[in-house]
Amino acid sequence: MEDIKIFRTKTGFCQVSPDKIILINEGIRGQLSDLVYGKDNFRILLFYGITSLILLGLFAIYINVGNVFLSLVALVSGLVVAIKMLKYYNTTAEPIIERSQIEKVVFFRAIPVLRRAHFVVHFTARNGKKMKRLILLPGILRKGKDEAAKALDIMVSEGLIE
Repeated sequence: MEDIKIFRTKTGFCQVSPDKIILINEGIRGQLSDLVYGKDNFRILLFYGITSLILLGLFAIYINVGNVFLSLVALVSGLVVAIKMLKYYNTTAEPIIERSQIEKVVFFRAIPVLRRAHFVVHFTARNGKKMKRLILLPGILRKGKDEAAKALDIMVSEGLIE
């Protein structure tokens, strides 16, 4: 039998085996994640793109009306959303990643209130394209600190993080 190690994620579980990483969405959060993200990143990129265009359109309207404060807020917000969209361009919701395709795994510690702990798995997809897969860990209300430590231990013991 394979040596499979499991830890909780924001939307379910992550199984790390000697040949692959499998992400399983479970419960209401998992179903919502499947609905929002789907199998690829098209939906989220579309959402960020439309939101960015709306905010930049509001910038143009407010600048024409002469409201400098609201125009600056709209401009900064639109640019932040556009940058977020570019960040997610090569990100995928792929549930199975072969270990042979993984180039590196990077761990980001939680910053209270600003970001939750997560892994970024850099890998080469079947079509040869370089992709990223985010593995978000549970937040502080779901014992996130303990789960992050457990997940980090698993990833280090499996040789995915040095």
